Amino acid sequence: MGPTPPSDGDMPAMPMPQQETPAVHGMFMFGSDTVFLSHMPMFAMANHQYQVVLQVTLPPDAMNLYRAQKQQHPQAVLNLANPEDEFILPDLQTGTRTQFNASLWPDYTNDGGGTQIGDPFATNVPVHVDQIVHFRHFDPNATRPPNLEYLLFGTATEAHLSHLITSEPDFQHILTLATVPRWAGADQLSGGVELQMPVQSTPIRCVPPQTPPLTGVGSLDVVVQSQPSPVEVDLTGATLVWYSTGNLLNTTDPCAAPSGNGPAPADFTRDIAPLFRPKDIQHMGPDGQGIVDLTSAADVRDHIDDILHQLRTKKMPPPPDQPWTPEQIAKLEQWQTDNFPPIGSATHPPTP
Repeated sequence: MGPTPPSDGDMPAMPMPQQETPAVHGMFMFGSDTVFLSHMPMFAMANHQYQVVLQVTLPPDAMNLYRAQKQQHPQAVLNLANPEDEFILPDLQTGTRTQFNASLWPDYTNDGGGTQIGDPFATNVPVHVDQIVHFRHFDPNATRPPNLEYLLFGTATEAHLSHLITSEPDFQHILTLATVPRWAGADQLSGGVELQMPVQSTPIRCVPPQTPPLTGVGSLDVVVQSQPSPVEVDLTGATLVWYSTGNLLNTTDPCAAPSGNGPAPADFTRDIAPLFRPKDIQHMGPDGQGIVDLTSAADVRDHIDDILHQLRTKKMPPPPDQPWTPEQIAKLEQWQTDNFPPIGSATHPPTP
């Protein structure tokens, strides 16, 4: 019996590009009682132009090793790859492939374009695909949605979120919720539910893995296509699985660290945008003080004095939220000193 076909309105199977060949596919592993895999996508490589989420079963001995790794190293990024059993991803969707052999690694890093850390803790493991939760080939003509979109999936006891990747540049973000949303039934979680978040999709936030978009902002009212009104997703205590704009996802990583000697000028996308928390954006935007759109580099530039005043007087955001640190304020001041790269100085007077 082949894998369960997608049930969340995913795109139908697309013709396989002629240049696509059997390949090694890296996948992140997460989940406690049930194991899920998320493929490591790459916009520029035909073999990997897919966002794929799978529910799989491991043999009992491999499952025990996997659980031991998760318990002993809860911050590690468990992952697998199939160096001795290459295949093309469309074979999973068509059911041509329902199983593949893989090695399991205890950790992963972005360094060097992405690589496993350490030695495999299990090799030649048969990985059986129980269900295709999400399978989508990247559309080069896709347009970025105005708000961030995520896929909610899992089981009755554990739920996960994965950012839906659309167009380059983009980011991969996977996290496990502390609690399963009460409104999400087992059938919905099994097939995956697409959520629209009340968070703008641009600019891409170049944040460290400890503070990815959404994490730590509490509960959000999200839009679900199948629900007549917004529903709540509580992100309190969510655990990060992975966040990156690198790992060869983008042809050019928009958040790559500067190279060369000496400090590089501050950059809005890489250095400034990640400083603005969702509550900062709401407080200063049209639904709050109506002062500035903190997601717009030009708007931040044109209202830099107002923003710095709000920060120095600890009015953004209002208590009880934590004010910015002196180091964070200094970074914004440095962006001003560097003449607001990459947009440069204003070509029109700032709005009063």
